[in-house]
Amino acid sequence: MREAMIASDRPFQITALSPILSVADVERAIAFYCDYLGFTQRFLMPDTSYGIVELQGHPLHLSRPEDPSILVPAQNQSCIYIAVTGIEALWAQIEAAKPPTRVFPLSDRPWGMKEFGVIDPDGCLIRVGEAS
Repeated sequence: MREAMIASDRPFQITALSPILSVADVERAIAFYCDYLGFTQRFLMPDTSYGIVELQGHPLHLSRPEDPSILVPAQNQSCIYIAVTGIEALWAQIEAAKPPTRVFPLSDRPWGMKEFGVIDPDGCLIRVGEAS
């Protein structure tokens, strides 16, 4: 295991860690995360270049990049992992919502997790898991 290379005599604590996803259309991404995955919209820039959605207090930032080549899958493959409890209930909600994108069904994985996945409109894999 690799040790931290930064020594600090002034201890700090991380208060939040929020992914920022590059998306082609922030409003479309907000609608997808809210309509199909249960997030709530928290913020949208007036020019619609940046937005924030939240699920149970955990924010996800959505940003339209200045360079659209960032969105080419061969150059940027994003993935988010969400650890949950009660995965069967969440899976039932996702299944009922019928996202218009690719969905990977709930299954027991060899590494001791139950997981499912959903691809968002910009190709980001949202993988959800719970310890079996």
